[in-house]
Amino acid sequence: MLEVIKYGTSKYGIWVIGHLKFQDLEIIDIFNTNIKDENYFKDNLSPKPKKIKISKNKAKQIVFTLEF
Repeated sequence: MLEVIKYGTSKYGIWVIGHLKFQDLEIIDIFNTNIKDENYFKDNLSPKPKKIKISKNKAKQIVFTLEF
């Protein structure tokens, strides 16, 4: 489950700052999402992602992407 703290739009899509609890994993960070409409989070401040992708960007930083 994701507790949404703040969300917004970038040129890549919708991002979320939140507290993610998934099985034994607990993370507070900024997450990329596959959501195209910012209104998704206006009505749903505790969504449950279907998938979590963890990768590294060009600067070797860890990037979390949530798929709903």
